[in-house]
Amino acid sequence: MSARIAQWGTEAQRRRYLPGLASGELLAASAWSETGAGASKKKLATTAERTPAGWVLDGAKSFTTGAGLADVYLVLAQTEEVEDNSTSYGSAGQSFFLVDSSVEGVVADLGLDLVGMRASATGFVQLRQARVPHDALFGPIGEARKVIASVRESGVTLGAVASGVAQAAYDAAMAQASKRGLGDAQAIRHRLVDLRVQVEAARAIVERAGRRDAADPGMTTLYSKLFASATAEQVCMQAARLLGSGGFVAAHPVNRYLRDARAVALMGPTDELCRELVSQAWL
Repeated sequence: MSARIAQWGTEAQRRRYLPGLASGELLAASAWSETGAGASKKKLATTAERTPAGWVLDGAKSFTTGAGLADVYLVLAQTEEVEDNSTSYGSAGQSFFLVDSSVEGVVADLGLDLVGMRASATGFVQLRQARVPHDALFGPIGEARKVIASVRESGVTLGAVASGVAQAAYDAAMAQASKRGLGDAQAIRHRLVDLRVQVEAARAIVERAGRRDAADPGMTTLYSKLFASATAEQVCMQAARLLGSGGFVAAHPVNRYLRDARAVALMGPTDELCRELVSQAWL
């Protein structure tokens, strides 16, 4: 969030939020997703109406990490109805707003009981006639897609998360193989080698995306998220099989890793949306 405010925020917004975010005194959260909007955020029900005093926001956001804990939310809302038949991420006529959690009408709770990423505090944010000043507008009005695109192109976080999950699952399988003396079995050794190669390949593409030295850094970021996400699921499933009956025990860490890997695939941009964005660029 700090990087986005530094890039797109006004001077007043940077002065207001960046020091606290940098020191940890403030916590920010992205309130983009909502029920029925789809992964591409095309059909938003949340609206922002301009008034003489500022803006009035109405709607409800779901799957907001930090809901109820954040001091400020980056809210995506429809500011005007525009016919948009494009296949891009986001829609014309959408804008972002920086909305303090203390604003009257902002109601948040941690109402989601997630299967994976359970350490991630995720819930809902309702905006009930939430009134914010004109200077709460974040980025160009009606051009939220530009901000979204910059987030997509610069973010390699999810690929890194997936790589870490894959590494943890591999480590669990390796530890179990060593503990049970399975290193003497050629088939087990070869399967562990295959898992290690997948983990290293995922890390390599994520690191390349992080360096941003490819001809198209944004596209490489999408590749890295897709590949690392798929690798994490595959490595976790194979690791569970290598654990034998232990891999069928719900409390075993490798099953938590698998649930976390599935969560990464659903986090934005989702794997399906990554594929769509890549295909649009190619075809």
